[in-house]
Amino acid sequence: MLWTVKPSSARLQLLLEQAGFTVQSIDLIPASRHSPAENMAWKTWLNTFRNGVLDLLPSDDRTAALAATVALLRPILSDSTGNWTADYVRLRFHATY
Repeated sequence: MLWTVKPSSARLQLLLEQAGFTVQSIDLIPASRHSPAENMAWKTWLNTFRNGVLDLLPSDDRTAALAATVALLRPILSDSTGNWTADYVRLRFHATY
């Protein structure tokens, strides 16, 4: 899902409740990921958080997809010395159905 509006805890809680969940707690936790100028760290990070998306590709294409993703992100997330920083938000919630 691409967000056209910055998500908020209230908005995400509403979505969960509309789906039939009762939310006991919900938090958006700002975080940053920093790494030195090495592509392998970002390939590993992307592999960890890919949520099965890359599993849809034939195994031979996964390496190329990771390399292409790192190449696309480099101009946005890498500074002039080659160090990388990615800001993101974690969603942590406890909800029951």
